[in-house]
Amino acid sequence: KDLKDYQSLMSKARVPLNLRRTKTLDIFPDKSWQQLGPIELGENARIDLKSKPEENFSKSSFKLTSDNEISFEPYKDNGDKFNGYMYLRKNFNSTSSSNAYLHIKVDKRRTAFNGLRIWHNGSILEDKVLDTTQYQTNAIKIPLRKGKNSILIKYSFEHYTNLNLKLGNVYGGDLSFITMNPLH
Repeated sequence: KDLKDYQSLMSKARVPLNLRRTKTLDIFPDKSWQQLGPIELGENARIDLKSKPEENFSKSSFKLTSDNEISFEPYKDNGDKFNGYMYLRKNFNSTSSSNAYLHIKVDKRRTAFNGLRIWHNGSILEDKVLDTTQYQTNAIKIPLRKGKNSILIKYSFEHYTNLNLKLGNVYGGDLSFITMNPLH
């Protein structure tokens, strides 16, 4: 209800689209994403996944080259000042074949470029570089199919910066035809 009231106020005030998206993500980010990692890269941290999530979308845990295992878990802020990557995943159901928008914004400004590779239902949807010096929302159109949907993001970074994410309408508002689907 708060997001709906907020969106209505922004609309009545004729706030520009990008500012509406940015402020919506600041106040109402989606906390239901799952993460795998982060995996730190560097001289002392040369570990990697034996098999990648993009090769098997249904798995929820993966072995590292060190023979340890890591699993998808609720998304959280992981600190900063390291080089590496992580995977973010959201499984959900849609009662409609419609378009949604994935809104992405870095949480902190840094002088670094962070990379995103985004898959939707097993197909690469977008390769994008986020300029973290620009504190604005990136919106990516996602053509949903009726039934189960899955979004997987590989997030690579020079300096870890938390992402605010939201799957919603063009303004960042909620979509009534999306329901959560737990990881399998």
